[in-house]
Amino acid sequence: MTGLARFCKNAKGVQCSRVYNAPIKQESALKMSEYKRVPIHENGNGSATQMIDLGLHEETLGGPGILEQMYKGQPRIGLECRRISWSIPSTCLARCHWTEDEAPTLLHHINMQAPPCSLTAVMGASGSGKTTLLDILARRRTGEEGQVLWYRQHSSGPDDTAHIVPRFGFVGRHHALYPRQTVRETLATAIDNCVQGQVWTTHQRRLFCVELLRLLSLDECADVRVGSEGMVGCISSGQRRMVAIGLGLVTFPNVLLLDEPTSSLDVHTARSVIQLLHRLSKLGCTIIVTIHQASAQIFELFDHVMLIANGRVLYGGERSKVMAYFHEEIKDTDNKGNPAEQLLDICVSKEATRLANVYEQKTQNVITFGIAEHTVEWTVDTQTTCMRQFATLFRRAIINQARDTRGFLVRLVMYIMLCMVIGSVYHGLDADDDVASMHDRAIMHVFTLSCLIALTVAFIPTLHRDRGVFEQEFSNGHYHPLVHAVVYSITPVPYLVLLATVCTLTMMIFVQVSVDGSGTVLYGTTLFLSFYCAESMLTVTSLLSSDVVNSLFIGAGVLTIQSLICGFYRVPSHMPGWAGLLRGVIMHRYAVDIVLYDDLHTRVYRLPDCPGSGQHVANASCLVPGQVLLSTMEMGVIQTDMWNVVILLLAVGWRAIYFVYILLLHRRWCGLKRSAMN
Repeated sequence: MTGLARFCKNAKGVQCSRVYNAPIKQESALKMSEYKRVPIHENGNGSATQMIDLGLHEETLGGPGILEQMYKGQPRIGLECRRISWSIPSTCLARCHWTEDEAPTLLHHINMQAPPCSLTAVMGASGSGKTTLLDILARRRTGEEGQVLWYRQHSSGPDDTAHIVPRFGFVGRHHALYPRQTVRETLATAIDNCVQGQVWTTHQRRLFCVELLRLLSLDECADVRVGSEGMVGCISSGQRRMVAIGLGLVTFPNVLLLDEPTSSLDVHTARSVIQLLHRLSKLGCTIIVTIHQASAQIFELFDHVMLIANGRVLYGGERSKVMAYFHEEIKDTDNKGNPAEQLLDICVSKEATRLANVYEQKTQNVITFGIAEHTVEWTVDTQTTCMRQFATLFRRAIINQARDTRGFLVRLVMYIMLCMVIGSVYHGLDADDDVASMHDRAIMHVFTLSCLIALTVAFIPTLHRDRGVFEQEFSNGHYHPLVHAVVYSITPVPYLVLLATVCTLTMMIFVQVSVDGSGTVLYGTTLFLSFYCAESMLTVTSLLSSDVVNSLFIGAGVLTIQSLICGFYRVPSHMPGWAGLLRGVIMHRYAVDIVLYDDLHTRVYRLPDCPGSGQHVANASCLVPGQVLLSTMEMGVIQTDMWNVVILLLAVGWRAIYFVYILLLHRRWCGLKRSAMN
């Protein structure tokens, strides 16, 4: 448990709302007409980099809570989109068995406005385009045409718009969390990593963690593990949804987007989630949620409603006027019952197309968007130092590894059992000194390396989980992506060193892996570097598919191909050209060369039917040096240390590919790679 988490655990009784007593200037309520758009300040390359001054200092804090105080000091940001359209990409048409003419348009000229400090619900039936619209607003997907704009509330004070960089937060439907961390540790880690980590004092960050737990109604389960579906002794799915919302709040976003925050929740829990969002909107955060089913009590909490059917808008405006609007358009509309259910019935009715046409005609000359605007750029800049981020993420990774005792023991036992089985099969091989035993030793080494390296595919589910958590946290600006890449290049090292050590010792007990045991360290080093290179390669191959099972097949297939063309099962001169090219960049080739050369090149064996034992034979011509077998595999004299350096360089190369992926993702989220939304 981190120092921050320990403090929060001991500070349950602290009244955060009474820590600071400095007076706060109350803001007057502003009408919608008092909002205006302002341009955003950009640097030379067009990217927004200057962050909002948090103004969080001990002498100026006050009021009922840190969260309220932070939002009082931030500008009120609204969001709107103009004529957003999106259809199925041409690359996906074949999989869906559609032609270009048959491809549906999921979004058709969507106009939407979410006023500052409001809770806006995007409603519609399943498949109506709600999630697609939210992905475009969050810049997770590029629209074919249209614009996504932000604007701020008009202020009578000095014009500070040049220093405004709106923050955007996103909470997806499927939130990725570390199951073995407690709720308190999850939030505390995010707080330590985010922008306030440098501006705030340690005491203020601890108090904010306590306040956030209370705001999310998680203070009673703060020290319970987050868990996942099917795990026992962890928080519920509704509480995990609250944790995901809390992670989206630690950067104090001006606009928070949530995809189906109430899905799979009971009525009471769903109402608690929407009540929390309603309260946050009144603090100063503009919130947009997608929802397809809501109770009457939940529906009353929304300020604005947008109704979508078949990718077209049926209504967009105040929630209090929606039923009156449809009562005018559909005369037999029943105003009794749950209005949310009635609206969904309208979305799936035969009148939906007509209502969409009517709404477009009514609003095409009525909706005004102002004269100044700026396209939304998703910012993930942070003021926390990279060293702080590295320390926090490294500590979290080590704690998660230490708590996964069951998974660790299962893998460790599996490695030991495999080595014991191989060792027992080849036990006593050192007592034999004929040529057949020389071939057996070569087979043993290659088979052992191939099997032990193949078991590294067990890391793929963990890699998928880590990448899911990373993309979620990075999209909300928790840390710099390269810090994540460096941390997760270092954290596997202790675990892999232990596996390599245990496997080497187990093999030494049953079968001597080198002459006089002098190459034991070299054997263990080669095994560790092979494990690390395989894990680095699987980190990259796991990016090829979002499905864990498919990633397992891909990883196992790549490792099998590398083992096949390592040069033992088929001499390199007899391989096809493509295999010869690949052989130069695979770790199996170098690992096999190191182990075989170190063990066999100094050994001497006797031919069959020759008297004597080992080198003590009557005829010296009966002696066969191990270099003969190596020459049959076209293996000359090698520098084993240099070959280990090559394996390490291959691992670095795979890590570099992953770094490039991280950098491309960083460019995508920061908006440096401009989209065609003009």
